Amino acid sequence: MGAYESPDVNVGIDRQSGQMIGQAIAGIGQKIGSAYAQGAEKIAAAQKEIADRKRKEAEKARIRAEENWRIHKEVESQRTQAVVDFDTMLESQNIDVESLNGSFKGVIDELYEAKDRLAQSRGDYEGRKDDEAMIRNNTAFISGLQNNFISMNMLMDTWKEKFKQRDIPGGIDSSTSNPLFAAMMEIGEGGSQGIGAGKIGWETRTGPGGKKQLFQVARSEEIRKLNWINGGKKGALENASDIYELNYDQVRSFLDDDDNNPNTFGPFNLVPDDTAERKKDLKSATVIGEDGGLTLPDEQGQGGYFIKGSQFVGDPNGPRPYWDQQTWPNTQKIQGQISTMAKSAAQADLSFGGSSITANSSIRANALKKEITVKMTDDQWIEFENDDQRAAAGWILNGDKWTKKATQYYIPQYGKRNDQGELEELPDFILGDSVTGIMSQDNEEGTGETDGYSPKEYEKYIKFTEWQYMSQAGAFAAPTNIIPEKREYITTSSPSGPGAELSKNESVVYNRLTKGPEGFADFFEENTTNKTGKMSEDGSTFTYKNGRKTETVDMTNEQEVIGLLKVLLDGEKLGLGTGKDKEATILKLVEKYRKDKFGNTTSSNSGGGQGGTVTNFDNL
Repeated sequence: MGAYESPDVNVGIDRQSGQMIGQAIAGIGQKIGSAYAQGAEKIAAAQKEIADRKRKEAEKARIRAEENWRIHKEVESQRTQAVVDFDTMLESQNIDVESLNGSFKGVIDELYEAKDRLAQSRGDYEGRKDDEAMIRNNTAFISGLQNNFISMNMLMDTWKEKFKQRDIPGGIDSSTSNPLFAAMMEIGEGGSQGIGAGKIGWETRTGPGGKKQLFQVARSEEIRKLNWINGGKKGALENASDIYELNYDQVRSFLDDDDNNPNTFGPFNLVPDDTAERKKDLKSATVIGEDGGLTLPDEQGQGGYFIKGSQFVGDPNGPRPYWDQQTWPNTQKIQGQISTMAKSAAQADLSFGGSSITANSSIRANALKKEITVKMTDDQWIEFENDDQRAAAGWILNGDKWTKKATQYYIPQYGKRNDQGELEELPDFILGDSVTGIMSQDNEEGTGETDGYSPKEYEKYIKFTEWQYMSQAGAFAAPTNIIPEKREYITTSSPSGPGAELSKNESVVYNRLTKGPEGFADFFEENTTNKTGKMSEDGSTFTYKNGRKTETVDMTNEQEVIGLLKVLLDGEKLGLGTGKDKEATILKLVEKYRKDKFGNTTSSNSGGGQGGTVTNFDNL
């Protein structure tokens, strides 16, 4: 480019255009000035607005801070009141507040810290869902505490009450009770020595889903020993746990009867007491009356559950013997009437949850039992690591077999009664398995219809239940007598001597005397003092003990039989009178027995008497 040259300003001057340009510039200036003025106004207005806004925000912040502080104070007040209510509730349940774990108060702190954050929030924030879950769980935990403690108290009170009548219907079944729970109960009773020495505390823990759970925790050396034993005595005793704990949620489920079995309570069980239910069933079936006794026949002798037997002499040693009617329960009729309801009751028992526990509790409490020796099975063998553990469990090595004393449970079988009302003696009926009589709910394939029991064990329990119904009804009672409205008294005076006809009273005695070998033995024992006898199978000899001396009688020898009858009939139990009257009666019975037995009335020791030659009483 060349050097700068000053332009010629006069060249091509257009004055009109210049005017227009000037005007245009002036116009632009005016616009600029006006815009600047307007902008300044807007800025001033904006600044004022900002200032006002700041003042308002400051006021809002002040108000918000005051509101948050108010909320915080309210939450803190709620927290304080919650603590007070919590302590009051614990004290109302007789719980030592000072002994409680501090985690209780931690639950309350967590709850109200979460409430504080949620109340002060103005929108979503990180951890909001966690706070909401914590509020739900901790609130539920605190609100449920009182019921939890009430449930625990109920469980403990049930134990204390039922322990007094343990191992009988309605009481604690000591065979199935958890010894650790028993140890905790002993600690709760207090004591500084023995099984009662220890401590009980409480802990809260967070379970699945953030749910708070409460545990009662017992610690003692007795618990340590029990844990060691339960663990098969493995390892050193000092390394075993000294803790037993109980979840309060579980306690509530025990009392809520989650398994539909009214006799199970988790750490302990009750022996079923179905007495009231059986009584109700027996009454509805008219087997028993309102008084609980067997239903009697009506005035016409119809109905009822008794059989009339033979007459017998009542009050034989009294001043006026009389005839009474012998009677006994109609066992077979009773069985036929109650068998169906007994079966239904047994099936209901076996359908409960944990039924094997309560079924065996009932067997142990109600059935008969005897001691037996059992052999160790292969399954039992592998339960132990060595012989020391087997010995510690009570097993004894005999040769190459391990054996152990056990209790076998059974019931007596019942059949027909004979014409004297005596029940048939049948082999024992072993309950449950064929060894111990205890039932096992193994749930093997094909046992769905028998609630997991083998069909054989299932039927045995039904029989056991039937036996309980029959026993409660009095079906196995011994023969008794029916007292008539008007008694028929017996005249004891009768013609003396062997030739005289037997009186009614003497006939009864004679019929008893001659009712067969076994009957004779029973009659002999019944009517002599401290003497026992046994007839040989062929009836040829009769042996009895007279004190320490054993006597053997040749039943084919006339004189020996007479001597035996003298021993028998010389007692005071037969109602044969006294003195000469009794002597005469004995002579009559002896002579009749001899005549019937041997076909004559003559004896080598004879004397005069009515009706022929008689045996001298003094020479018998």
